[in-house]
Amino acid sequence: MTSLDPDLRALAALDPSPARELTTAEHVRAAAQLDRILAAPAQTPVVRHRRRLLVGAVAVAGVTAVAVVGPSLLPGGASRSTAYASWTAHPSVVPEADRAALAQRCARSWDAAPAGGPSASDVVLAERRGVATLSLVVKGATLVECVDLDPAEPTGWFQLADWPDRAPSPASGSATLETSGAAGDGRLQHSEAIGRLGSAVTGVDVLLPDGSTVQASTGRGWWAAWWPGGEGAQLDGLRVRVHAASGSTTTPASSLLPAGS
Repeated sequence: MTSLDPDLRALAALDPSPARELTTAEHVRAAAQLDRILAAPAQTPVVRHRRRLLVGAVAVAGVTAVAVVGPSLLPGGASRSTAYASWTAHPSVVPEADRAALAQRCARSWDAAPAGGPSASDVVLAERRGVATLSLVVKGATLVECVDLDPAEPTGWFQLADWPDRAPSPASGSATLETSGAAGDGRLQHSEAIGRLGSAVTGVDVLLPDGSTVQASTGRGWWAAWWPGGEGAQLDGLRVRVHAASGSTTTPASSLLPAGS
């Protein structure tokens, strides 16, 4: 510890379990939080790459050193509990009239916001669960996810996929899982899952290991959902139900990942 500067020594002293080995899921969460602290402005969640937090070798291959930070030290702290307390399994759609403001709020956290900022037409989908909003917004040649867990805090964003030059859409009655992950820790941990839709898909549900169902939002060929908990980092026991006119199918979430993930 003598090689650490005073600030790091003070932080290390707060660790309640200095000798405990982290599990794979904890490494994933810790890496995500380290990215958030190092790469993002104050009180802004991490900028992450597509499929950055998936389970297994993809999730941990780039992890060489991590820092564990308790919930009380996270940007925003316990104020985010409001988002969790008001969270609903069934989202409401953000009205068209409110989407421009949502896109502009998202753009304020970008490292290179376009002149004039995005407009309502740049919002691919936007949902509200309690006080929190999640949206997919076009940013130049890319599509990004923006999350507001608390209206009083700045939004966070990460690059999701190329836009509009992305891969062909899934088969008409099917869906893919483009990214899934978890951030935060303890009671402030939350998961997100985002994918693409075939033209005949009418809805998507995320089925959690405890038997509960999270209804995803859909828009312009994409689906998205977030929920309290860490299941998105591991995918074990996580399933996705795809609804289409021909019927509904339920498959393990991991089977919907693009080839090579």
